[in-house]
Formats: sequence, C-alpha cells, structure tokens
Amino acid sequence: MVTLIWFLPIIFIFHDFEEIIFMHSWVERNEGHILEKYPNLAKRIMSSTGALSTAGFAFSVFMLFLFLCAVTAFVFFTGYYIVWMSVFMIFYLHLFVHVGQAIIIRKYIPALVTSIIAIVPCTLIFLKVSHLFSISEIVIGSAIAVAAGVILFIPLINFTLRFDKWLIRTTHSKHLNINNMTLQDCIKFTNENPICYLATVENDQPRVRALGFWFADETGFYFQTGSIKEFPHQLEQNPKTEACFYKHEGAIGTMLRIAGEVEFINDRALKEKVLEDRPFLKNMGINADSQKLVLFRIPHGEAHFWKMENNLKPKEIIKF
Repeated sequence: MVTLIWFLPIIFIFHDFEEIIFMHSWVERNEGHILEKYPNLAKRIMSSTGALSTAGFAFSVFMLFLFLCAVTAFVFFTGYYIVWMSVFMIFYLHLFVHVGQAIIIRKYIPALVTSIIAIVPCTLIFLKVSHLFSISEIVIGSAIAVAAGVILFIPLINFTLRFDKWLIRTTHSKHLNINNMTLQDCIKFTNENPICYLATVENDQPRVRALGFWFADETGFYFQTGSIKEFPHQLEQNPKTEACFYKHEGAIGTMLRIAGEVEFINDRALKEKVLEDRPFLKNMGINADSQKLVLFRIPHGEAHFWKMENNLKPKEIIKF
C-alpha cells in the first residue's frame, strides 16, 4: 500500500498530458458541434476549461498535480489511507466518465486514449487495496471528496482564468512580431480568428458588418452567407471590399486588413463542404442546390497587419 499510493499522481499526469496537448485545438474544431447538440453542457465547458489557452490549461493541471502529490505525501507520513482511497476513487471513476462522454457524442475527446489505458492499472490497484476498507468507508469518503472538489472547483477555475489572461497579456503581445509577414501568416491568422468585419458600398454609402469567416488557403479567403442578406447584392454591384480581422491581446491587439475584389463561387464540392463545416445550415433547410446559399472569396488583393508598436511605421503590404 505504501508503494502503490504514489501511482496516483503518476497516472494522473500521464492521463492529463493528453488533455494538455489536444484540448485547446479540439475545442476550437468541435465548438460548433457541441453547441448545437449539447448547448447547456457546451456553455459550461466554454466558460471554464474550454476558455483556457494551452498554457492556462497546463497550469490548472499542474495545480491538481501538486494537490495529488500533497495528498499522497500526507497519507505516506500519517497513514490515513482512507483519505488517499477517497481521492483515488474519484480519479478512477472519472476515467469511465471520459469514455462515456466519447460514446455519447460519438467523437474522440482529449483524454479518451489515456483513460482507456489508465483504467487497467487503476483497476489492478483497486482490486489490490479495496479489501482494506469497508464499502461504507469508500462510499462516504468518496462523497466527501466529491463535495470538496465541487466547492474548490469554482475558485480554482476563476484563479486559473485570471492567471491565463495575465499570461496572455505578458507574453503573446510581446512575442508576436508582425514584420516580414507572408500570405501563410494571413491564412493562419484568419483561420484562428474567424470573426471579421466586412465592408461594402451601397450606392455612395459605406456599409460594414460583423461576419463569421469560413476559411482561408492559398487560393483565397472564403466566405459564406445567404441571398436574403443585402451585402452579397452590394458586392455584385461593386465587388471591391475589405475585411478586417482582429485578435485581442492585452490592452490592444493585432489587426489584419485584407482588401480585394470578391469572386462569387458556384462550385458544388465547396457547397457540400460548407454544409459539412456548418451543419446548422442543413437545419435551416439549406442544401447544395439551394439558391439561398451564397459563397464568395477574395482570391487576389493586398493585406497588412497592424499593431500599436508599428502604428507610425510604413505598412508592409502583402500581395496575394
């Protein structure tokens, strides 16, 4: 028993490495699907762990790792093994929760692979030590551990979110250098920051609106909208446009402006792709043959980045 208790922090950190590596990118890719299928669950995730950067999430895992090490050390020196068993049971059962989550949403989730692997040694440990405790001791101890975890979870998440914001302010804004940027940098920036502001002209009146950007690659910057909107008709009359993308970092963030002439797209493969990327369109009765579906791109033009430290410097124009 004295040796086995140290496996808890070791298995925990092995398991959570998977979450640290994949959680942030998984949330970005699957946010729309989870919001559509499980809106209440998604809101809780996006306001807590889903809102963290990879560094912020790693920090929260580090805090939990220190807690488990402290609990294990306390039990090692005092012999209160029921305390360790209670915490171990919470970790052991939560591995099955991860497997159940993946089954319910029918998708890979970060932690699935290591949960399946970790269940094996945890089951062996449970079979090895469970006879040392009564069922009532395990149940009551686990219930107390769950209650303590729920009470501590909210302040831990709030503290981690504040730490994450501080980390972003003190690192990201300093390290992002917008000099000598390329088309690939523009593609990466727009795909990572898909909310933009698109400008058009109606007669002699400028118009602008926030828009959910679709995607970018070497062939252009792609948008999807509906024919019921006014701005695609404005672009038909005057195809010149400019889109502004923004990433908030600290007090003042980074801006990317892309200007060019739009090209409307009537490609079935792309229409089917947008329906896969944006499944909510199908729920609105839109299909690949629908006249309501409008796709366009900016295939050629000019782009430039802006940050406050470059405010008075000449623009570095990126032609594409």
